[in-house]
Amino acid sequence: MKDIRTLRMEIDNYYKVNIINWFREIIVTKKDIPECFPIHLYLDAPKDEEVVANTDRFLQFCNQWQELVPAGHVEFIEKSYAGIGKIEVPLHLVFNNVEEIAKWSGHLIEFRCAIERLKYINEVAPELIEDALMVISDISNINQRDFECLIGVSKWILENKDKGTHLIRQIPVRGADLRWFESYTPILKDLLLQKLNLNPIRNDLFQFGLVPPPQLMRIYILDTAIKSKFGGLSLIATSTDQLMKLNIKPMKVVLMESLTTAMSLPEMPGTVVVIPNTNAIANLAKISWITNSKCYYLGSIDYRSFTLLHNIRVYLPNTTSMFMSEKTLLAYKDLWTTDEVVTSDIIPSNLTDEELKLCYDQKEGFYGDGVRLDLERIPLDDIIAKLTPKNTMPVGASEDNNIEEQVDFLSRVSQAQAIEENS
Repeated sequence: MKDIRTLRMEIDNYYKVNIINWFREIIVTKKDIPECFPIHLYLDAPKDEEVVANTDRFLQFCNQWQELVPAGHVEFIEKSYAGIGKIEVPLHLVFNNVEEIAKWSGHLIEFRCAIERLKYINEVAPELIEDALMVISDISNINQRDFECLIGVSKWILENKDKGTHLIRQIPVRGADLRWFESYTPILKDLLLQKLNLNPIRNDLFQFGLVPPPQLMRIYILDTAIKSKFGGLSLIATSTDQLMKLNIKPMKVVLMESLTTAMSLPEMPGTVVVIPNTNAIANLAKISWITNSKCYYLGSIDYRSFTLLHNIRVYLPNTTSMFMSEKTLLAYKDLWTTDEVVTSDIIPSNLTDEELKLCYDQKEGFYGDGVRLDLERIPLDDIIAKLTPKNTMPVGASEDNNIEEQVDFLSRVSQAQAIEENS
């Protein structure tokens, strides 16, 4: 004997299983009511012998279904029982259309919205109707303006997919901009998944025949001769493609994330600071004047910086770190800050033995939970001293062991200055 609460859950599941086919019949084949209606849901009326054993429950069952139901109607049959007399026994809950089931299951507003939106799609972009049916739940839950933009963008992409790549700004659909794509690319991908044979794992714009705005990389030039090539400009922010075209030959490239630290540094012959885009580290290896220079990484002492150093060395394997040692960490103990405790089990592998040990000890809380040393807290004079040629040596190496390297470096800097002055 089913009560209203139990049946409501059953109807909800029934609705979810069948709604796509019902939408298809209503929208595509233009039937006002799908063929399966009316639908009769059996209420599990008890057999005669069960009534005798459960009289109170049976009477409650019958009385409950005499009350007004949210939608549809109940079919009864009149029966007589000893000790009870004549009574109307509920047999079926009958639904004449989808709206009645939607109301029972709590999906009425969603159903009506879906119907209106599927009608719109069938009118302006009928080629998308089958794909839209598969994602109708998502489509029904966005606002009207973004929905119309979604269909307009989808239609435009299908019409232009074989006409080369385009920028988002070139899509002539009202409301389609970069911010809209940031929010609605997942729904767009699901809608066009089959039509464009998309990779469901990827969320990039290239699959749609679109190119995102270029990711800018910033450089800060510390060499006077190199700056003179750009009208004295020190700070340049441009795309990787543009940086690849620069005709410069720095002897030393310092990679760091802190632009304020870079802009605080004095003139340094043959030196360019690069602020890499951490989401596109591979681009560093595309720029020949970086790969042909001696590269250093100047970062904080924390898990994130060790990870970034690891990623940089994937593409620039000879990159030398600066300040990323236990000696440095302990020397500035009064400048420590704390961050969230690292929960990742992954230890970056492209590290020296000293870096690897420091990274592990720091991650495990050897120096205290979440302890880190931020680059911007290290005194600027100490950074400048470290960046001077006599101190620019591999991590852990002593000055005595690098005299030849220092002499070689100074010679290369002098050559670079001469080249720049004569070019």
